[in-house]
Amino acid sequence: MFTNIDAPNNKVIQLTLDNVAKENWVDFVPEKETKLESISVAGGRIFTTYLQDVSSKIEILNMDGTYHSDLKLPGKGICHGVYGKKGENTAFYSFSSYLNPSTSYELNVETLEAKEYFKPAIDFNSEDYISEQVFYTSADGEKIPMFINYHKDTKLGGNAPCLLYAYGGFNISITPSFSVNDFIAAADYLKENNYTSTDKLALHGRSNGGLLMGAVMTQRPDLAAVVLPGVGVLDMLRYHKFTIGWAWAVEYGSSDEKKHFDNLMKYSPLHNIKEAKYPATLVLTGDHDDRVVPAHSFKFISELQYKQKGDKPVMVRIDVNAGHGAGKPKEKSIGEWADIWAFTFHNLNHTIK
Repeated sequence: MFTNIDAPNNKVIQLTLDNVAKENWVDFVPEKETKLESISVAGGRIFTTYLQDVSSKIEILNMDGTYHSDLKLPGKGICHGVYGKKGENTAFYSFSSYLNPSTSYELNVETLEAKEYFKPAIDFNSEDYISEQVFYTSADGEKIPMFINYHKDTKLGGNAPCLLYAYGGFNISITPSFSVNDFIAAADYLKENNYTSTDKLALHGRSNGGLLMGAVMTQRPDLAAVVLPGVGVLDMLRYHKFTIGWAWAVEYGSSDEKKHFDNLMKYSPLHNIKEAKYPATLVLTGDHDDRVVPAHSFKFISELQYKQKGDKPVMVRIDVNAGHGAGKPKEKSIGEWADIWAFTFHNLNHTIK
């Protein structure tokens, strides 16, 4: 049985149906430091999929649970598991990364040799790009993984435009896909190692990531040239008063309790806007967002415009007849990203050649 009871990173236990009491559970796949995401059986082998440093790691076990080997994947990316039938020698899995679209592979379970089964035909040459994973140190000393993707001809002298994206909450990792103050440390890493510079750096996050953008720019107005807070939770003292916001109190805490109020007040973007020279800012929201109500963005941009002492534009883009983002029609998504890129490149003083 797959469980997270007394195992935040998940584990698999053995039990008998005639005696399911917890004291009789036996670990079959014990909990590890990395998160166990799935387990499957194919062709007489067991496949366990872990998320390690925001990339997939698949361990192959014998049927008694003992370790056999790791499955060799094409690189650092995401695989959602290996699937097949117990009595057959063939299994399938898919793999994707920042540079490779989701590709299906056929695996010989006995020899563990894999061959490409299906790859979408797209006009994109992954060999023209570089994707590397680095680790930087956050303010509290933790090692944080980050992926950096760029064209192979990019000159890394500190003058390349860069978009830094994060989400940063609810135990959700931003994993490789084709399509708290850790973020500040990530931006500093990129600048210190000459991937980009302050004048060429843009920051973006949506929803909880929008909260992150608001917190970052109010704490460090000098960090980047452009900030793009999307559908963000920006009023941390009243977020729980609207729609589904009450359900987030397990993540954030509630201002109704003094200990949480004191903590939320320290970083609530709306309440920490001071008179300063803020970067070019485009706040993004939808007028029908019932997840994170647009009032968050309206109050934030109003206060930001009032206290902006620099000469950079601070604006809001309100998507009409749109919500939080899920299921947004392609036409609306294209329009939104066209405005995002136009605003970003203009304020980075970058011309697309």
